[in-house]
Amino acid sequence: RDCEEYMKGDKNIAILTFNEKEEVPRDMVFKPDDKSVENITIPLTHGKILLIEGETQTYYRHGIMKSENGKRRISMSFRQFE
Repeated sequence: RDCEEYMKGDKNIAILTFNEKEEVPRDMVFKPDDKSVENITIPLTHGKILLIEGETQTYYRHGIMKSENGKRRISMSFRQFE
């Protein structure tokens, strides 16, 4: 769930990932507010576009864990603001 003050609620977010092609993918993890539902993990490889749609942010928190090897991640996020 994003905490952007002026972000429009229930709008799509697109995330474009740039990794070194041979690098191990980093995982985007969605953690539901409802603890009876399992986490969802999506590997983000170089060039992947992830679309987070509508009410996803209402029911899930999302994030990417820090790399164990210290490599940085580069991504572009596209969001709608009021």
